Amino acid sequence: MDLWFIHPTFLPNVGGVDIAVYALGKELVARGWSVGVLSRTELGIPTHYETHGIHVERRDSFPLYHSSMLPLFTNDMKKTVESCDILQYENPNIWSLAALQVRAPVTLLRYFDFNPAEVASLVLTSGAFDAIICPTNHARKELEALGVTDRIEVISTGVDTTLFTPEGGSSLREKLNCPEKKIILLPARIDPHKEIDSLLEAVALLSHEVVLYITGGGESWQGLSQTLLKKYVKKASELNISHKVIFGDGHSWEEMPSIYRGADVVVLTSSYESLGLALMEAMACRKPVVGSNIPAIAEYITSGTNGILIEPRNPESIAEGIDLLLSDPDKARRIAAEGARTITQLYSLEKTVRDYVALVDTVT
Repeated sequence: MDLWFIHPTFLPNVGGVDIAVYALGKELVARGWSVGVLSRTELGIPTHYETHGIHVERRDSFPLYHSSMLPLFTNDMKKTVESCDILQYENPNIWSLAALQVRAPVTLLRYFDFNPAEVASLVLTSGAFDAIICPTNHARKELEALGVTDRIEVISTGVDTTLFTPEGGSSLREKLNCPEKKIILLPARIDPHKEIDSLLEAVALLSHEVVLYITGGGESWQGLSQTLLKKYVKKASELNISHKVIFGDGHSWEEMPSIYRGADVVVLTSSYESLGLALMEAMACRKPVVGSNIPAIAEYITSGTNGILIEPRNPESIAEGIDLLLSDPDKARRIAAEGARTITQLYSLEKTVRDYVALVDTVT
């Protein structure tokens, strides 16, 4: 089977969509598939290369809204993707408009989240896809509410439980030079919807001595908004918690399991997430997690059982959730163990691949 993914970004960018493409792609390569990724050019990255058997082609693009698009497929690239068995677009962004000019035997769209600026892409491409894949039931409902008529299937973005595992060491505590303090980890890029303001305010309310480590990965971290970073550094100073907050270096996807294992609590306080893959990865590493009570995260976290749900933009709620885990180590261990079971049984990459192949079998 010959599959091409179409998405503006790819590794070394470590966003949720990039990881979803990479993780699924490498597993399909292991099953004998031919997998390619068409993405935009990035400074310092080759335009043709392979990673874990995935062939990557990068092409020049121009910016539009918060995405980028190819103005047109070049003739050689059009021939390449039209000759494949499956052409899959990631998200209804501007790039998915290419579905109107390029067709393959099977054309799929994976829908992660809804951006008002991209409604036109959904409207214009309605009916162009053999199936749309959603990571959550909430995403499916969003599409149905928009009147999308394409076939919709829910297949979660799976966690590689051979990589994200409790086994293995971590040098995070030594890296942060905090042998005694509890480590709170926020694995997220600097972005307004991550609600870092509220998390900083929560840290100021905590009854425990902690270090908050905020880190992302790849381009998504290195290309962060310096304006926002300065804002959060200033806020930490105003709250008198600068000594408790560390904005870390970027980390590769392969480095993240060690980062998770070194944390005492992993948090994600976003006001919106399409899935919250970082929380799921932390759960697979058997770490207790605190996540926002928003539709996508509430699909896999039952508060008090396999994680703690808090109200976003509510520092008191966030602080209460973190303090609960830090104050009761036995409860934290039980929650962490149940979280790991949840991911292994319901959200593993192995299950995602099985579900994806089963879907492809019905449309080819």
